[in-house]
Amino acid sequence: LYYGLYYGLYYGLYYGLYCGLYYGLYYVLYYGLYYGWYYGERADIASKRWTSEWGKPIIFSELGAGAKHGNHGDDGEIWTEEFQAAVYEAQIEMIAANDDCAGLSPWILKDFRTPMRVLPGIQDGYNRKGLVSEEGEKKLAFDVLRSWYASLD
Repeated sequence: LYYGLYYGLYYGLYYGLYCGLYYGLYYVLYYGLYYGWYYGERADIASKRWTSEWGKPIIFSELGAGAKHGNHGDDGEIWTEEFQAAVYEAQIEMIAANDDCAGLSPWILKDFRTPMRVLPGIQDGYNRKGLVSEEGEKKLAFDVLRSWYASLD
């Protein structure tokens, strides 16, 4: 069961989701959503509607945007903490407005090393989608998520 859940969650979007739904094996639907980051406009996020025709709750297993800690500017300026926070605010608004949405998991808590991220002065070999820098410094988006989670009590 452990391996089934692990591989189901990890590969579900690409391989297992459709088979699991066909056979009714999954308890939840989960999506990786980078609307406003890799595609789409941030202004459109809150109006997106998600439904489950199978009666399963929807969880967003990956979402967010990137920012380098300490890089500040307008919330329309990519790679700033303000931009990242604004994307999370819009994604939270979208989830709150969709009855079938049961939750989210931000990608990722802490910036991490990766040779695939080479934008000089910004990425410098790090995936910058964390809520916390590689040095443990909280970004503005951290407080956005903390406030939202606290409001669920």
